[in-house]
Amino acid sequence: MNLGDLTITFQAEVLPEHIDNNGHMNVSWYSTMFGAGTMNAFSEVGLVFVLDDDHPEKRGVFALEQHLRYLSEVMLGEHVTVYTRYLARSEKRIHLLHFLRIPGRTNWRPQERS
Repeated sequence: MNLGDLTITFQAEVLPEHIDNNGHMNVSWYSTMFGAGTMNAFSEVGLVFVLDDDHPEKRGVFALEQHLRYLSEVMLGEHVTVYTRYLARSEKRIHLLHFLRIPGRTNWRPQERS
């Protein structure tokens, strides 16, 4: 699969507050970045979630199941890009596959979340 063919749903620089005691990006930030990618992917296809209790179209979303694969370390100052692939959908579910990649890095396997 060529990641360049997929939609970019999130980009960020790894900041000092993202780093753990081992000098790598803390695992919690992978979920945060993939979560931002999910919300941007939803917005891109017209799914908007309203959290106002008084709004007539109040909607929400939650992750029913997640699988993360950490295949390489992400370091301070690196720029990361989340690519998203839509795998399947039903009336109430959407199945996405995200890849977190550092553009320009060679011989590196992207992180994945589905």
